[in-house]
Amino acid sequence: MNHNPPLGVLYPSELSVGDRIQVEYSKSDPELVRVAGRSAVVAVLPAASVAAASWLVIGAVMVLIAVGHRRAEADDSSPSVPPGVDR
Repeated sequence: MNHNPPLGVLYPSELSVGDRIQVEYSKSDPELVRVAGRSAVVAVLPAASVAAASWLVIGAVMVLIAVGHRRAEADDSSPSVPPGVDR
């Protein structure tokens, strides 16, 4: 029997076009199909790595902003020397 659910198969990682696989259908919604033996645990690692990478980028941007503000404050607090006067 060949059936293609409209939403595709859940958790299709490591599958190639033409692979023959065992699938499990939801009793409440037969159009909901997943690869046999797989669960949402398969999706946790990619989701966690995206979240971690996002936090790293956000953290780096926040550090750069903080450094820029500190430099701007340091420049504003230094006494200005009139032109032609040596320190």
